[in-house]
Amino acid sequence: MGKYVWSIMDSLLTDSERLTSFGRFLRSTSLDELTEMLNVLKGDMSLVGPRPLLMQYLDRYTPEQARRHEVKPGITGWAQVNGRNASVEPRRTLRD
Repeated sequence: MGKYVWSIMDSLLTDSERLTSFGRFLRSTSLDELTEMLNVLKGDMSLVGPRPLLMQYLDRYTPEQARRHEVKPGITGWAQVNGRNASVEPRRTLRD
């Protein structure tokens, strides 16, 4: 969800404010990704593929960007495997 989440009162909550110690443990050990691994085993996701994006933004994509919805989403994207976060967003989208 990102580093910050909005509270009911429209103020930002940091991870330390909203995560329990158990949640921090799950994140630090990447066990929070376990459910996605189950989806890979079921065949609903792949290990490497485009990260799932919200369908509500599909009308804002270029036809090339929208093609990411033609394949199974992945736990990690091709851009993350080949360059991690060193690349800028347009290049990341092209790699996905």
